[in-house]
Amino acid sequence: SRRRHTRYPLVTGVQTCALPICAWLRKLHEQTHVTTVIVTHDQEEAMEVADRIVVMNKGHIEQIGSPVEIYDNPATPFVMHFVGEVNVIEDSMSVDSRDQLFVRPHDLDLLDHPSDNTRPATVCRLTALGRDFQVELELDNGQRIHAQLNREQVCGKVEALCPGSRKHISLRSGRRFDH
Repeated sequence: SRRRHTRYPLVTGVQTCALPICAWLRKLHEQTHVTTVIVTHDQEEAMEVADRIVVMNKGHIEQIGSPVEIYDNPATPFVMHFVGEVNVIEDSMSVDSRDQLFVRPHDLDLLDHPSDNTRPATVCRLTALGRDFQVELELDNGQRIHAQLNREQVCGKVEALCPGSRKHISLRSGRRFDH
């Protein structure tokens, strides 16, 4: 007998409903052990529901992997941008794409003093985002980047992060691509 396939779009108009629906879908999937294919442009939705994610770009597969693999080890610059915010730090002396360093805002530390592996930057703006703070910075070459700091990192240092303050950026992790 032929199976009847019914397509149900996963659409939520209200952002606050998206995560409960994703949790429900995840639970249903775990209980039924049925392979489910969900097509979405919502990265958070994909990360919440999926065991495996296929990231596509203009009809071509860029990467297949678990949510952790896709986020922590993106195969291409497109994938890295697609699954989260990223700074692309340019080497102002080179036009080679391998001289672009891709760094997530939460992988930046801001130090008061330089060291061998830091870059100087000027604070442009500090924005409180609830549990986190976003720091907009301008590198000496004029490029703007963002750092994401948690409350513990900022506690007692708000004045030191006022616009015009000089900081030194330390990278906890970054990525270069050959593409």
